[in-house]
Amino acid sequence: MSQAGLIDIEAAAPTTPTSFTTDSGTAVPVLNVLEILGESGILDTSASGNTVTVNVTLITVPKGGTGRITPMIKGSVVFSDGSKLEEDNANFFWDDTNNRLGLGTNTPEHTLEVQGHAGIVHTATENDQHGLEIIANAATFADFKALDIDYITGALEAGEEDAIILVNIDETLATGGEIFGLEVLSTTEGTDVVGGLKVGIGVNAIHQE
Repeated sequence: MSQAGLIDIEAAAPTTPTSFTTDSGTAVPVLNVLEILGESGILDTSASGNTVTVNVTLITVPKGGTGRITPMIKGSVVFSDGSKLEEDNANFFWDDTNNRLGLGTNTPEHTLEVQGHAGIVHTATENDQHGLEIIANAATFADFKALDIDYITGALEAGEEDAIILVNIDETLATGGEIFGLEVLSTTEGTDVVGGLKVGIGVNAIHQE
């Protein structure tokens, strides 16, 4: 069975055919076939001898159809390839059971999971804008991290270096003022101790070249 064209259903006259055989030899009930095709296109049937021909004209996307016969699976995020609706579940998938969206994966473990390279490009249009803003609320729980990075080093050799967070500052347009690579602010109401930087044993706090 092709996506558009002719389908031959063989039956001994004058018996009404109940199934047809696909190219792979699988018998498919006629009613099931007509139901699937009817959802995707316009059917036109004709008979000659023992052959019933079903002519399928698919309804294209611009005319409100899907442009395809093959059904989509649960979780497919549908997009148009220009001529028909398509799916790419390995790279674009909605887990409806857990309400999670996966990009680059069809088994997301987070509300939004991206497996691959992600980039944010933003040019400010007014004062006090943020290229990336994270609003996190510990909600009375302890040991909470607003940003958690698990980093595995590369195969570094002497003279090479990796950077977990790299900040490049272009000062070309600055004629004054101050720029901070890291700025930490805090309220004064709490009784806890706030530190601008904490490092563990064996970690140098500052390294300047």
